[in-house]
Amino acid sequence: MKNTYYISVKRLLLLSFITLLAVVSNPTVLKAQSSQGTDFWIAFPKNIYQSNPRQLYITAEVNSTVDVNIVNPVFSTTVNIPAGTLATINLPVAVDINSNGVVENKGIHITSDNPVTVYGMSQEAATTDAYLALPVDALGTSYYVMTYVHTAAPSQMAIVATEDNTAITITPTATGGGFTAGVPGNIVLNEGQVFQLRSSGGGGDYTGSRVVSDKPVSVFGSVECTNIPVGPCCCDFIVQQMVPTSGWGQSFVTVPLATRTGGDIFRIMAQEANTEVTINGAVVANLAAGAFHEVSLASTSYNRIVANKPILVGQYSKSSGADGVTSDPFFTLLPPDEQFLNSYIVSAGTSNIPINFLNITSPTANTGNVQVDGATVAAGAWTVIPGTTFSGARVPVANGVHTVNSVLPIGLMVYGFGSYDSYGYLGGQAFGAVATVTSLTITPKTGSAPVNTNKCWEALLLDNFGDPVSGVRVDFNITGPNSASSGFAFTNASGIATFCYAGPNQGIDTIVAVVGALNDTASFTWTDLISVPLSDWAIYLGILLMLTFVVIRFRRMI
Repeated sequence: MKNTYYISVKRLLLLSFITLLAVVSNPTVLKAQSSQGTDFWIAFPKNIYQSNPRQLYITAEVNSTVDVNIVNPVFSTTVNIPAGTLATINLPVAVDINSNGVVENKGIHITSDNPVTVYGMSQEAATTDAYLALPVDALGTSYYVMTYVHTAAPSQMAIVATEDNTAITITPTATGGGFTAGVPGNIVLNEGQVFQLRSSGGGGDYTGSRVVSDKPVSVFGSVECTNIPVGPCCCDFIVQQMVPTSGWGQSFVTVPLATRTGGDIFRIMAQEANTEVTINGAVVANLAAGAFHEVSLASTSYNRIVANKPILVGQYSKSSGADGVTSDPFFTLLPPDEQFLNSYIVSAGTSNIPINFLNITSPTANTGNVQVDGATVAAGAWTVIPGTTFSGARVPVANGVHTVNSVLPIGLMVYGFGSYDSYGYLGGQAFGAVATVTSLTITPKTGSAPVNTNKCWEALLLDNFGDPVSGVRVDFNITGPNSASSGFAFTNASGIATFCYAGPNQGIDTIVAVVGALNDTASFTWTDLISVPLSDWAIYLGILLMLTFVVIRFRRMI
């Protein structure tokens, strides 16, 4: 019988092995495909009033040089944006697309030497709204449009081409601009050209319109001025840039708009037939492709919206006459849970909108890590969203630039109210192709190691063709003695998200990899002192010496 010495040599050798590997490797840090980018093609659909400059808000995490160019009206400028700041660029009001069914050269081209985030602001007295711009590499070739009903002025949809000879098929849900509701029509656009349709007759609504192209395009849904819901005074301009169908999700959490007492309107649109939608666990609709369910949810309700297939969710501020509160309509898309980010720089307010808020959604366990302008959001600001692991907060902020940061990904909406006026937009989001993910597998399933040993897991994401899906965030939720080590990672070109941590506490952890409704589980045991047979010493020491020799030779070679 061999003598066994209870020692921690194995732990030491394992840690030495990991350290040596770190010396000879330089892994690339993976980031999500997100609203940050270096190349944008956007536009401004027609606002009913046109007296003020249109504005671009551009934020940068590192020092960036940004160029903005427009063919018609002729405009060109270059701005230097210091890290952690926001620049405002005024554009000619003539950049608005006033035409209907006509090709124009009004695309706005924004390029930068480093990734930036861009927001479009159309500010007018009583008809203001804003949108989050999508970079070219987050665009797609398949869209459904979301907007609202034509009440006071036309419902609109607009398209911007990012490349020459882009063939586009439009199947509109409203008639206007030479296109008939329900009848597909074709156009060809060159780089920077725009094409807008405006509904004719009362009640037109481009929500559910289909846009399919052979090259990536930017798509916008808007209404020149609309009452929400139909009836109460007053109308306001609304606009959002659409998310391609590949970036839709299945799971959403909602936070009610601050100050409102009459609740908020939500539209939930299906990408595929037989899409079952539930709100707070109750089935509310079974939708065909391109169809939507509209619902008003109470001003006190924090909600969970889930579907069995990908959906797009829009939140609408009601007209001020709906509850008599200082406000008016705006429209913003909501990010699916799996498309949250953990860092934002945003601008709140305009000269005519002094009442501003940030709506934040966070994993409940992470709320203590959420900061606005460097200060932790007060615990009392959070409300647990029933039936979920999330909480929501409504944080009042002053006009100006704000930073929002968190350890784990969070959702962010920026909005504000003035006299018969409002705006709202997403702070940002990821645009990984979460809608295409059909399988998730985590490896290894089991294992053990001494505490404080760095261990890694891989989550593989595949689509229904068995191909890897890159740029998608995977959450790694840990329960057990090391639950504080929960985190996230993004998939690489091979569809693999790698997550590592060194458990400081003994015991068994359960690691759950999650993307939307998909998940897979692993178990890992963290031990203390390790039994090492004396006869194994030579083996471990030999491995350590060999690795040391390899590193020395490697350093001499470079």
